[in-house]
Amino acid sequence: MKKTKIKRKTEAGKEKKQAEKKKEVPAVEKQAIILIAIMVFILVTSFAFIYFYKQNKFRYEGFVFERRNFGQIIVYNTTIPIRRDGQSVIYSLFLRNDPRKLDFPVNASIRFMHNIIISFDPNISGCYASNLAAYELDSFLNALGLERKGATTSVEEAIKMNRTKANCSDAIGSTVIVLEPGEKTEILQDKEYKDCYKIKIANCEILKATEKFIIETAKQLRK
Repeated sequence: MKKTKIKRKTEAGKEKKQAEKKKEVPAVEKQAIILIAIMVFILVTSFAFIYFYKQNKFRYEGFVFERRNFGQIIVYNTTIPIRRDGQSVIYSLFLRNDPRKLDFPVNASIRFMHNIIISFDPNISGCYASNLAAYELDSFLNALGLERKGATTSVEEAIKMNRTKANCSDAIGSTVIVLEPGEKTEILQDKEYKDCYKIKIANCEILKATEKFIIETAKQLRK
């Protein structure tokens, strides 16, 4: 009788251990599944971050641009190394337009004298974002350490508003940048007055044309 009882206890013990092992296996599998899920999540998140990071960064004309959001405003930012007064300066350029889409023709070899005259034709002064275009151009030229002066191409406007009147014929001892209407948007260097650059603007694309001029200037100065 005693042997039978001992045998039954032994078998019961074995059954208990087997039951405990069966309980342990699903727990280990569950931990493994959770660990794998976490690793997959980390990998997917990392790849997604790298993908979107690359999507927001691109190289154009030798400069690395980053697409950035300021609320609902999208800007394209890059840094431009500038040599000024014997020192290296890093200028942070912000554009409102994707530079890759500013595919306007440029026929100009750009160089600047120390004094710059920026002359606006009255017919494009009323275009949307004309003030922003003037600000961006002035800020960029200021970063180059150049003296700037605003002007108009119209004699009547100059008299009426007590402003300087300037066009390409005034590009003597100064660089003149003329923003005026054109049949198509393009950037030209005057054939007679080599220190005069015309930013021709069609369909009031004044901001796009100005930003194209800034990028082209930065590219040529870098070379």
